[in-house]
Amino acid sequence: SATHQLNITGLQYANSLYDFRVFMRSPMALGEHMWSEPATLTIKTRPTVPGAAPETDIGSFEVTTVGLTNRDVYVYWRRIPEFLYNGDFGDFYYKITVNEDGVPRNLQANETTSAYARFTGLSLNSYRFKIVSANKEGISKDYSEVYVPSQSKSLAEPLSFTKIAFDNHIYELSWKPPATNRAISSYTIFWCDNNKDRPYQCTGTLNWTRVSSDVTIKNITVPDDKIYQFAISANTKTESSGMVWASCTVIHNKILGKMKNIWINRIGSTFIEVDWKLECSDRIGVVTGFLISYCPIVSPHNPECKVEAKNTTIKGDGNTMRGNVTNLTPYTIYMVMVAVMTKTSIGQWSDRLYNTTLEAAPDVAPLDVKVSNITNTSMVVQWTAPHSMNGVLRYYQVHYNGRLRKVEAMEGSHQAPTQVQLDNLDSFVLYNVSVSACTVACSIPSHPLQVHTAVGKPGKMERPGVNFVNSSQVEVTWQPPRYVAGHLDSYQVKIEVMEDQHNNTDILSCTGNQTQ
Repeated sequence: SATHQLNITGLQYANSLYDFRVFMRSPMALGEHMWSEPATLTIKTRPTVPGAAPETDIGSFEVTTVGLTNRDVYVYWRRIPEFLYNGDFGDFYYKITVNEDGVPRNLQANETTSAYARFTGLSLNSYRFKIVSANKEGISKDYSEVYVPSQSKSLAEPLSFTKIAFDNHIYELSWKPPATNRAISSYTIFWCDNNKDRPYQCTGTLNWTRVSSDVTIKNITVPDDKIYQFAISANTKTESSGMVWASCTVIHNKILGKMKNIWINRIGSTFIEVDWKLECSDRIGVVTGFLISYCPIVSPHNPECKVEAKNTTIKGDGNTMRGNVTNLTPYTIYMVMVAVMTKTSIGQWSDRLYNTTLEAAPDVAPLDVKVSNITNTSMVVQWTAPHSMNGVLRYYQVHYNGRLRKVEAMEGSHQAPTQVQLDNLDSFVLYNVSVSACTVACSIPSHPLQVHTAVGKPGKMERPGVNFVNSSQVEVTWQPPRYVAGHLDSYQVKIEVMEDQHNNTDILSCTGNQTQ
């Protein structure tokens, strides 16, 4: 009945049940089958501080700007295995301490899960987050840190991050370098298993890998059929842009469907701006651009193309949200369709949209301008309407020597008279006559016609000057009339002599070049 004692050290797991079994065999017994039944003892090791801190990467954070002076920050980590909790599950948690611009701050996370912590309403300063594992016994010996640069020094994020799902748990990830490349040394690709895709936050295990700065496409193979969320960050040697999540999953072998969310955002007289929202279901690969098909239609009651449809290619990616169709004809109904383009194919056309371009000035001036019935005070101007009005005719304008006559369209009609009589003209004057057509704006005037009005009566003369030379002679002087109204042939000087009983009148004729 001797007592035996054995010290067992180096056990790996704290707060864990260990099963000890002791077998006995006589020195005289031979063979493994001669061991006795075991004596069994089950012992639970004592708890201790967690055996590890959560792991982080330089880019394992996400920043969302809120207004002009605040930011929300998500800090992500790879959670430690449960066997390293070293205590009861209910006693384990992650503890985060915060420094703002190097100064300790007593900030508590608004939300903490097993995979991330969310801090809301932070300033635009820099932050350093220190993360440890903790339980009732204390905190882990090691810790991890995540540094979030200030807003003014933040690094630009990668662009157009796209996730394409292939068979056999393979994902193709692609992106474009940041718009401002500030000595990017690497990219970090993150993936996290979750029961839902974005925009839900991932609470599963976070993994990552680094690739060099010259890589813009990477295949990742995951172990099972779970839903995986993917993110990417751009890194320098000391800072990171933070994570940009792929917003959806693109299935590579799905039939490329038609775009559903498209609308006309702006219209001009010669352009139509088309906007769209690209859904995941609209994509089967990396988007390289969009194709816009357009044509003028026959009439509102016949929406077929009047001529062969034209195409405009909009180069872009999954973040491109609009395209412009230009060089259109004003005041014309157009049909517009949009299809998405990928590296390998073009999608189906969207449903058709119809809209009318705005009015503009007519392309050309009125045609065949003629002048007739010319008198010394009037003339009749005639013309033909331009072939392309580019809108609803409001009126014509007749221009003549700086004067303007407006010829209004008839009420209730888009037509206006194509002739007008110009009255109250000056006699024997050379007029430059032209016509323009007006919708919301006026066309250029037609080529001027030069027309002489007929000879008329000269204008009223100013009072003559009278100078008495002597008792029997008078010198009379005058200025030519301001409006001659023709070639001046002669002047008539009327002289009335008043005597006691009666008046005598004489009329003297002078040549047209005399002024006295």
